[in-house]
Amino acid sequence: MTPELIAIIGTGIALAVVIVPGQRAMRRDLANLEKGMLERMSNLEVRMLERMTKLEKEMLERMTKLEAELRERIAHLEGVVEGLVRQRQQEGAPKV
Repeated sequence: MTPELIAIIGTGIALAVVIVPGQRAMRRDLANLEKGMLERMSNLEVRMLERMTKLEKEMLERMTKLEAELRERIAHLEGVVEGLVRQRQQEGAPKV
């Protein structure tokens, strides 16, 4: 073997000694980052579902209240209309 070939092989070995552990560390770091991101996304998803459930409950309560109020108003208007109709009928009825 020539000295140049020995130097090239030595340099390759030296680079492999540095690069291989670095790649392993990088893969480990990426796996940890992925795990952390998945945990954060899961937590965010849970929080979003909780907020959506709370909002849905609040909206249902509001809609129920508004529906009851609307029914009361309609009943009142029906009473007013019936009263007016009776009044008109009595006004138009022949007097004895």
